Amino acid sequence: MIANLGTDRYQNLTVGSAISTWAPSSAGNNPVAYGQTVSSWTGLTVDTNMNSLSSSQINSVANAIQRYEGWKPGVVTFSY
Repeated sequence: MIANLGTDRYQNLTVGSAISTWAPSSAGNNPVAYGQTVSSWTGLTVDTNMNSLSSSQINSVANAIQRYEGWKPGVVTFSY
């Protein structure tokens, strides 16, 4: 996720636009509420340019996305 957020696709956007790209309304998301929540949790405004973020701030955005989406650590098991 962090590598993805570091690509031009996201770096050329604001935090709010990046969230809208990550979780578009066309996929059943509410990007405005999502962006406001990420903003609240990270202390960044939705108008902050992604390309101005430090690596710790990008990590903070990634952590907020994981939290918003209910991510839980787990184990990946492959079966063949």
